[in-house]
Amino acid sequence: KPILFMETIKPGKFVELIVYLYEVEGSSEVLMMKATEELPDRFVFGVDQNMLDAFTQALNGLKQGDKFDIVLGPDQAFGERIDEYVMDFDKEMFFVDGKFDDERIKEKNVIEMMTADGHRVAGEVITVGPEKVTVDFNHPLAGQTVRYVGEVRVVRDATPEELQPKSCGCDHDCGGDDHDCCDGGCGSCH
Repeated sequence: KPILFMETIKPGKFVELIVYLYEVEGSSEVLMMKATEELPDRFVFGVDQNMLDAFTQALNGLKQGDKFDIVLGPDQAFGERIDEYVMDFDKEMFFVDGKFDDERIKEKNVIEMMTADGHRVAGEVITVGPEKVTVDFNHPLAGQTVRYVGEVRVVRDATPEELQPKSCGCDHDCGGDDHDCCDGGCGSCH
């Protein structure tokens, strides 16, 4: 009888996961994201730079069918909250055609802005005042313990196209470094 070789997760392998991401608050957990069997998280291990180091280290060496339950503290996950990442902007910055953009700039909305060096950053609008708009650029899970629970569905050699993807791993053609479509997706949550 032939011996079946089970491939293990290592750099250069295409991986498909079912994964549930929880925010841990004391003894309770809140589901923040899920990648299901119908819409699994797909990536090339060691190529996707958006994944947390501690998460990838925990996946390294797992095989198809293996289950995982990974708990990461803020220091291993999304870092501590940083007060300086909460910023006030003059309301005039958000005017379009002479009028304040109240469709997009409202509390709890996530907006994109450009840093001085041209990088896009996402932030949550905290308050809209008469003259200022306060935006929080901390990761939504900054300062939190998180838990990843899931199963490895597929491990195989990545194709040459997968090793040099045109997209960010979300099955949309994002065009190079433009990761807009992936904000909040699983790949960006690892």
